[in-house]
Amino acid sequence: MKATHRTTTAVLLVVSILAILASSCLSGQKPNPEDDPNVVAIIGPYVITGDQFKEEYTRQLMPNPYTAMPPRPAPDLNDVLMRMLGDKAIILDARARGMDKRDEIVSFIKTTRQQRLANMAAQQVIGQEIAVTEKDINDVLASRPRLNREQALAIARRQKAMQILDAHYSELIKQLHLEKSKENIAKVAQLHERLITKPKPPEKKNIYWIENSQLKTDLDPNERALVLARFDGGQFTVEDWFSTLFEMAPPRRPKDLSTAEGAERFLDMALERPLFAAEAISKGLDKDPQLNRELSKLEDDWVFGFAQQELAKGLDEPNDGEIASFYQQVRDRYARNDALKLAVIWCKDRQMAQKLRQELDQGRAFELLQQRYNSDPKASEPTDAYGRTEGPFWAQLWAAEPNQIVGPILGFKEGRLAWRLVKVLAKVPAEPPSFENIKGMLRDDLAEAKRQQVLDLKRKELLARYAYKTFPQRLAGFDPRQMP
Repeated sequence: MKATHRTTTAVLLVVSILAILASSCLSGQKPNPEDDPNVVAIIGPYVITGDQFKEEYTRQLMPNPYTAMPPRPAPDLNDVLMRMLGDKAIILDARARGMDKRDEIVSFIKTTRQQRLANMAAQQVIGQEIAVTEKDINDVLASRPRLNREQALAIARRQKAMQILDAHYSELIKQLHLEKSKENIAKVAQLHERLITKPKPPEKKNIYWIENSQLKTDLDPNERALVLARFDGGQFTVEDWFSTLFEMAPPRRPKDLSTAEGAERFLDMALERPLFAAEAISKGLDKDPQLNRELSKLEDDWVFGFAQQELAKGLDEPNDGEIASFYQQVRDRYARNDALKLAVIWCKDRQMAQKLRQELDQGRAFELLQQRYNSDPKASEPTDAYGRTEGPFWAQLWAAEPNQIVGPILGFKEGRLAWRLVKVLAKVPAEPPSFENIKGMLRDDLAEAKRQQVLDLKRKELLARYAYKTFPQRLAGFDPRQMP
């Protein structure tokens, strides 16, 4: 791998390896899902674990600071589980109809799988620890004196990793018997020029880069299948060449791809990932259970996203009459800007929150406890709270009067649920906004409500078709509101 070819793929390999530097652990044999106390539901091949349920329930609790809809109460545990099952049923149905074979999904999963495998192979080459010397660090500092030692160490490690990978890649090319087709490389340069200068339809001439869709519209199957390179375990085609190009933003794409030399330079860069991936496959790394679970989850996410789009296609935009009716239903609670000024003591667990509450009930000053137990001084500063930032916890807080202490009560701290004690410093009620000022927001929220209604109906329809099993008696053990 020549220095001139150290571009996107090589850097991605090094950065990915430096970010993980720990091998994935293979999972052992699991018990029958129905006997596993961590399983809360099963549908088809999908097993919903208590940890997954807890994560989803926590997500449902999280407030949405960008909505004008009134805060919702905490959802019912079983409702959340049935929603999760319904989503799995939608995925099963979409897969049965071949939605997982869509070009966008196939291309994304292929690229992601290849990148993960390449990372795994490169990780084995680099090893668990990249040794750098004082001289390596000092050389970096000498060339970039504004860096501190920690930054210089990171750069030195990256440079060392690049050197190791460069040497290994040179050997890998030989081991995998890489052969490039000069004839077809010249052809891909011609195809690139054609797609730029003679796109279909002709009006695309005003666009100065090749669009992803042109791979299918402007090239026939034989052109896409032209083999640019072969190696043990695979080949690299014109379609692969353009697909790799499309991963780059148009302004960053090489300017010489319509020449044979430029097309070959890009091919050399693009081959790094599939060659490392081929090495990983030869070592059996493609059988890693964790890798395949993650890829399956990614594929499910894409399938579910396209299924949602499909369901929403036939929906009409809300009309003025529907918007006015919706406004009457929510007018006293919608887009309210009622505010609270709060003092907060964040606690490491519920036991600590209960202990501090006892001290407060015995007459200890809230401010003294706040200073003692808030490790971050900023956490002791008064904070503003709104329905859109508190979600299901808003009602309990708004019901309190100034100087009243609420808690222990859950809240979200840096995206995680945590126990806290809250002192209400001030309440500032707000007037409901006028219809004209919020008509656009009402339209958007009503449209979203319609989409969710269609989705809910589809969930119910498919759950009547697909067999499933739930273990509701296990749900309470995974309720995040009962966290210690």
